[in-house]
Amino acid sequence: MDQSKIKSRLLVDIILIFAITFAFYGVYYIYKDEALAFFSDKNNDILLRSFLLDFLHFGQGGLATIIVIAFRKEKLEDLGLTKKNLFPTLTYSSILLLAYWAIVLIRGPWRLFYPFRAAFVYDEMLSAPFHTMVFGMLAYLLVYGFVEGYNYAYISKKINRRWPVKNIFLSPGPIILSILGFLAHSIVGVSGWAESLQLLFVIYGMLIIYEKTENAWGCIFLFSLIWNTL
Repeated sequence: MDQSKIKSRLLVDIILIFAITFAFYGVYYIYKDEALAFFSDKNNDILLRSFLLDFLHFGQGGLATIIVIAFRKEKLEDLGLTKKNLFPTLTYSSILLLAYWAIVLIRGPWRLFYPFRAAFVYDEMLSAPFHTMVFGMLAYLLVYGFVEGYNYAYISKKINRRWPVKNIFLSPGPIILSILGFLAHSIVGVSGWAESLQLLFVIYGMLIIYEKTENAWGCIFLFSLIWNTL
């Protein structure tokens, strides 16, 4: 396939991903008050509320990617889910995570670490029956960690392939997605401005690491841990 056709296909993929993602954000804005009222109502089943929240989060950051992967019949090992460069990827990602935690510690106040602590209804999930807590935590790990982390890596790679640059630090994927991540979390109201800036720092850093190592496990690793303090 010639380069013009490859770039055209990449552009179609990018447009489709953003169209589906923004559609879910639009639905959330339309029904935001009703949704928050339902999710905050402790009379509603905790597992149902948690799974619906996970589905909403999945729609905003994962569904479009899975649709494109399935439509294009792409192999995950060719898209970063590989053992290649795993050690340097996790090493760089750990350094980035420590830098992120250092910023959080300086800003204060520091909270005892629990994975996905910042997720909605998390405190209720911890006090739920054991089997409910296990299912809820596994869902958090899948959606907030694996799916969202890989979603950023996948879209970034698409953007970088469509608009390649020589300087890795000027790669459009990390720049665009870190800014969008900042705007999404700060404007939607999931996080404050300071927390959103921290997220911008992490997203840009992890996507630069992915661009360098071509291994997406670092993105998944980071997103499985940073939800503690956002």
